Amino acid sequence: MKKMNSFLQQKNIDVVIVLAAVSIIIMLPQIYEHAIIVSGDSLFHLNRFYETYKQIKTGNYSYFQTLYGFNGSARIVNALYGPYLAYLMGFFLLILKSWFKFQLVTGFLLLFISGYSMYFLARKISIKKAIAVGLAIMYMCTPWVASESFTAVGAALFPLVFVAGASMVNVPKPVSILKLSLLMSVLIEVHVFTSVLAVVVLIPFFVVGMIKNENKGKLLLHTILSALITFCLTSNVWIALVEVMGSNKVLTVFPSEMTRSTMGFSDVQFSLLSYGIIYSVVFMFVLVRTIVMWRKIGFFEKLIDLIGIFFLLISTGLFPWRVVEHRFVFLRTFVQFPQRFSVVAFVAIILGLGIFLNDYPALKSIQLKNIGKIFYLVLLSLLIINANSMFKVVTQSWNTSSPYAATTLPLTKDANKIRESFKNSNNLGEPFEYLAKVNPDYLPTQKNFTGTVDAYSKLNPYNLYYQQISLNKVKLKHRVERKGTIEVSWINSGLDSRFMQLPLVEYAHSSIYINGHKATKRNSKVSKIGVISVYSDVGKNTLTIEYIPSQTTRKILIANWICWMFFLLVIGLSFLRKKLFLDRID
Repeated sequence: MKKMNSFLQQKNIDVVIVLAAVSIIIMLPQIYEHAIIVSGDSLFHLNRFYETYKQIKTGNYSYFQTLYGFNGSARIVNALYGPYLAYLMGFFLLILKSWFKFQLVTGFLLLFISGYSMYFLARKISIKKAIAVGLAIMYMCTPWVASESFTAVGAALFPLVFVAGASMVNVPKPVSILKLSLLMSVLIEVHVFTSVLAVVVLIPFFVVGMIKNENKGKLLLHTILSALITFCLTSNVWIALVEVMGSNKVLTVFPSEMTRSTMGFSDVQFSLLSYGIIYSVVFMFVLVRTIVMWRKIGFFEKLIDLIGIFFLLISTGLFPWRVVEHRFVFLRTFVQFPQRFSVVAFVAIILGLGIFLNDYPALKSIQLKNIGKIFYLVLLSLLIINANSMFKVVTQSWNTSSPYAATTLPLTKDANKIRESFKNSNNLGEPFEYLAKVNPDYLPTQKNFTGTVDAYSKLNPYNLYYQQISLNKVKLKHRVERKGTIEVSWINSGLDSRFMQLPLVEYAHSSIYINGHKATKRNSKVSKIGVISVYSDVGKNTLTIEYIPSQTTRKILIANWICWMFFLLVIGLSFLRKKLFLDRID
C-alpha cells in the first residue's frame, strides 16, 4: 500500500484523480440533465467546429470561406478566429459523433487543463503540493472557466504564462525558447486577445529579469528567438488578417460600451460580472497584506501581487473606463469587455494567496495547521458548489420551452424539435436549421467602423444578417466541390428575369460565376453586409463561389505548415533526448 501511495504521488496521479473528480462534480448539472449548453456565443462556435468537422469528414477543404457552417454562406470566420483550434475541435467532433459527448469531453478537458496548469505553476515556484492542489481547484471554479465561455479556452492555459514569467525572474537558466514559443503560438492560435494579455503580463517579468538575472544576454536572446519562432508559427493568423482586412472593409465585433461590462464585488455568488463574496474577500486580503507587509514580503511575491492588483483594478468600474473608451475608441472593439482582464487577476491573486499560505510561519504550528486545513476545505467546497451552480444556470433552460440563450434566435417554435436535432448523430448540422446565431463579425461592409456605437447600431448588422441569411426565402440546392467551391442552384419562378438575394457572402477575393459566366457589376450586387444579389433568368439558375487567396498568402500558409511540422519534430527530439538522459542517470 505504501508503495502504491508513493507511486501515485510521484507521478502526480493523485493530483490527476482529484482534479478530474472536481471537474466532473462541477459538470454534474449538464450530465444529469443530458443538456446541450446553448448560451452566449456557444452556437457561433458550434458552427465553427461543425464547419471544420464537415471539411475533415468530406475532404472538401477551404481555409477561408465556410462551406457548411453558418448556412454554407461562404463567409470568412475560422481563418480569422482560432483556425487550428477549430480544426482540432472538428476532429474531436468527428470522433465523438455527438454534440452532447463533444461538450462533455471538451468541457471536462477545459476544467482539468485549467486546474492542472495552475497546479503546475504553483509547484514550479515551490508551493507545497497540498496547497498547490487547493489553488488549482480555486482556479477551476473561477467564472471564466466554470462558465465555459470561449475566453475560458485561453484562461485554461494562462497560468503557464506566469510559469514563463517566473523562469525569466527566478531561474538562473533563461526561459526555454521551445516552451515559450509553443505557449505563445498556441495562445495566438486559440484566442488573439488572450495572447495580447500574455505579452502584457510577460513585460514586467522580462524587465525585472533583465535587471536581476545574471544571464541577461541569454534572456534577451532567448526572448527574441522565441518571438521570431512564434511569428513564424502564427504566420497563418497574420497573413489571413492582412489578406482579408487589407482587401475588404470588414465589420468589427460589436463596439461595446465598456462601463457596462466591468466586474463588481457585490454579489454573494460569483459570475462573469461579479467576483462574488469569496474571491472578493481573498482579493481584499491579498491587497491589504501587500500594502501592510510590503517591506517583509519577497520580491517575486511583490511582483505577482502588483500584477494581480493592477488587472483587478482595470477589470472593475473603479477604473475610469468611460473616460478611456471615449479617448481611445478602438478599445471598444479590441478589448470590448473589461471583465476579460479578470483572467489575469484570478491567476495572480490566487497565486499570491498560495505564496502566503506556503511561507507564513504561524501556519506551521499543529493547532493552526489543523484549523487552516478545515477552513481551506470549507472554502474550496463552497467554491465548487458555486461553480456547480454556474453550470446549473447555463443548463437549466435545456428542458424548458426555450432551450437556448436569449442571444440566439429560434427558426422554429417547437422546442422538442430543437432538442431532438442536437441528438441526431447522423446529421450534426440539423440544429443550425432551427437556431440562428447572427454574429455579423468579419462580414464585408461598404465603410469602416471605428468603434462608434451609434454608427454600428444605425447599420444594425445583426438584423441585416438575420433577414438576409438566416431567414432568406430562396430555396437553394447546395453542393460543395472537392476544391472548396460552393455551387448553388435555384429557380426563378417569376415571369421575368430579376435580382434575387442569395444567402451567400462575397469578399474581394471571391471568384463568382453565374450560369457559367463570370459575375459582373451588371448581373450581381452586394448588400451593406456583403450578401449577394444575382440577376436571375426565368427558370433554373446556378452560381459557383470560391475564395482564391493571393499567391503570397498561399505560399505563407504552406510555409506555416512546414514550420509547425519542423517545430513539433524538434520538440519531439528534445523530449526523447531528455528522457534518454534521465534514464541513463537512473
